[in-house]
Amino acid sequence: MTNDRFAVVDGERLEIGPRAECSSGLIDAVFKQFSLGPALEWNDLGGTYNLNVYVRASSGEYVIRVYRPWVVQSRLEQLRMIKASLANAGFPVSQPMTSLKGDSSIQYQDRLVEVELFIRHTGVADSWPRYAIAMSLLGKLHDFLAMNVATNSFIAPRVSNYGLPRQMLKWIANLERSLRHLEQNAKSERALAICFEARDLLMPIEKWWQDTGCRLIQQPIHGDYGGDNLLFDDDRVVALLDFDFLAIRERAFEIAYCLYWMLLRLEGRKPAECYSWNRVG
Repeated sequence: MTNDRFAVVDGERLEIGPRAECSSGLIDAVFKQFSLGPALEWNDLGGTYNLNVYVRASSGEYVIRVYRPWVVQSRLEQLRMIKASLANAGFPVSQPMTSLKGDSSIQYQDRLVEVELFIRHTGVADSWPRYAIAMSLLGKLHDFLAMNVATNSFIAPRVSNYGLPRQMLKWIANLERSLRHLEQNAKSERALAICFEARDLLMPIEKWWQDTGCRLIQQPIHGDYGGDNLLFDDDRVVALLDFDFLAIRERAFEIAYCLYWMLLRLEGRKPAECYSWNRVG
């Protein structure tokens, strides 16, 4: 269960936000600690969870990434080492810059902050040809992560976009109980109907999961692959971004999650039977 500031995960109340805001104080602090020179312009690049700020300075172009409070130093350091190994292996993964004190991140208020060079690009994963290239890269990425990330010392993300059927059924039951305590109106009745529909979809999946799904191959995965997290220069991937949800999950989860967003981005909101399934293979 989440709101804009806290999440309850397995009974633990975690502070998650809200998303940071760009300010002259943030810009000044970063530029001072990284010695970037005078800032000429900056603007918010977006991002659901993190604040990503494009900055043009006299010394070049940069991206300042301000994490949510749930990202702790040990997790960020592990991600930094994984990204460094990916870059050394030839993957288009940018590396955080080093501050004047030799640190790859700094603390600003209650959040960790990184700075990277801005990567010029002509687009993101936004077409069938680009997704074909992206999926080929994903296969190589999975192979590398499976062979090069130590799972016995892995630090999992404290908040993620993942849940097993049983966990989601529990969340739905909690939501149903809350809705029944509200004044009944068209909105609450519609919300309850959605709960019932979701529960009916999940119950057979939960049975399948117990029988078969729990045996799916697990390995380190990116966790949020595709879309704006892949920068292209024409038909070449020039940057793979956002490793916030990198975790040890079912490999099939990454593929299904990526395909869901791919179809939604490329073909919009329409019945599943109308999607171009013949192109997915």
